[in-house]
Amino acid sequence: MDAGAEVRGARLSEQGDAEAARALYQQAVASGHADTAPMAAFNFRNLLGRQGDLEAAKEAYRHAVGSGRAYRIRGTAAYSGIGRLAVTP
Repeated sequence: MDAGAEVRGARLSEQGDAEAARALYQQAVASGHADTAPMAAFNFRNLLGRQGDLEAAKEAYRHAVGSGRAYRIRGTAAYSGIGRLAVTP
């Protein structure tokens, strides 16, 4: 597993390379890594939301929260205004 995929995805997303960021986030989520995958799913959710793909964004967020590492996501979610995106299980 490439633990840096999530970090590189975030950097590419900030630089405007959404397609490369998407690929790296998907790689990190698919890895199933206990720490990296949930944050990658959360960041992937942000990218998808900005692109207007709200259904995929909701699924990515569900994956992040369902990871068992939700405590890491909650603080970030509160900070980022996740409440604007309604998520139902």
